[in-house]
Amino acid sequence: MNNNNKHSPWLIAGALGGLVAVAIGMLDVDSGRSALPPQVAAIVNETTISMETLQRTLQRQQRDSEDLLSDEDQAWVLQRLVDEELLVQRGIELGLAESEISVRSAIVNSVVASVTAEAD
Repeated sequence: MNNNNKHSPWLIAGALGGLVAVAIGMLDVDSGRSALPPQVAAIVNETTISMETLQRTLQRQQRDSEDLLSDEDQAWVLQRLVDEELLVQRGIELGLAESEISVRSAIVNSVVASVTAEAD
């Protein structure tokens, strides 16, 4: 079994677990949102998704859309950010940053791009 197939069941289980957690969390979205600081869009297992990140993502989504984003569209974008964060956290738990060449390569490329952008 190659390395990708070995981790696939765990990734699927983690994704499903994350989606269940998100679904449970969505039941109380309004009261939870009012408890967050204004600069925070969501907190996922003690990791913050900033309003800045949400706004950048909404702007990218808006550029790709012909219509203005509705409140439902904006909630969907936030939900995708939460889902993504859950998957990233699960991937880190599984050690994919250490064991998967493609993940390591993506991290290296992102750090190089970040350092280059800071230098400019």
